[in-house]
Amino acid sequence: MAEVLCQLGMKSSPSVRSLLTDALKADRANHSAWYNLGLCYMSEGGKSDVEAFECFQAADRLEESAPIEPFR
Repeated sequence: MAEVLCQLGMKSSPSVRSLLTDALKADRANHSAWYNLGLCYMSEGGKSDVEAFECFQAADRLEESAPIEPFR
């Protein structure tokens, strides 16, 4: 859901950030949620650039160890 809202141009929307934060509470290893949260912070600029960088780092580390197919 958050990815769709980001694609619609709502990258810095508080509701998008809230959805991504909820997704990360449910699964801290969700590299896609970390990446999209980074995009949200990046679109805000300023001090949020540091948070964006940290989110992108987390996404990169997690993506390297993520399985190609999700576990079922």
